[in-house]
Amino acid sequence: MLTDPGWLQAIPLIPTALFSRTKLLSERPALVAARAGTLAWIVAGPIMVLLVVSLGLTIEPDFVLTGFIVGGTGALAAFGIMKLRGGRIESAVASPEPVILFIGHAGVLTAMATVPQLSAFVCYFLGGGVPVTAFGVAMSWILLLGPARPGRRLVESVATRMVPPLSPDVLWDLVAAPEQDT
Repeated sequence: MLTDPGWLQAIPLIPTALFSRTKLLSERPALVAARAGTLAWIVAGPIMVLLVVSLGLTIEPDFVLTGFIVGGTGALAAFGIMKLRGGRIESAVASPEPVILFIGHAGVLTAMATVPQLSAFVCYFLGGGVPVTAFGVAMSWILLLGPARPGRRLVESVATRMVPPLSPDVLWDLVAAPEQDT
C-alpha cells in the first residue's frame, strides 16, 4: 500500500485549482489534485475578506438577516455534504475509471463546502459587512477541513460506496499513485 503523498505537494497546484479546475483531472497523484482544490478555497477565503475590507462600502448593516442567510446556506451545505458522504456513487458511463470518480466526488464535496463562503460574499453587499463575510469563510473552512477533506477516510468511503464496490486499499493505491495505469 502506498504512503500518503501529503498536503505540501498540493501547494504548487493551487493556481491550477483556482483558474483551471479541469486540468486537475489529469494531475497525479489524484489525491494531491483533490487536495489542491481544497487548498485553493482555503487560500481564497482570506483574499475574499481582504477584498471586502478594501471595498469599504458603507451600507446600512443588517447582520441578523445576512447572518441567518449565511448560517442557513452553511447548514444546508453541511447537510448536503453528509448526504453525499453516505449515498451510493454511480457513474453515467458503463465502466467508470475509479480515480476520476474519486476526483469528481471530492470536487463536488469541495464545491458544496464553499457555498457559505460565496453566500457570505454576496451578503456583504446586502449589509452583512466584514463580520458576516468572515463568518461564511470560517464555516467553509470548517467544512473543507472537516467532512469534505480529501484523505484516507474519504477514499475508504468512496471505495465502499462505488457501484460495484472497490477495495479501499485498491482505490488508495490508485489515487495515491504518481501515475495512472488503469
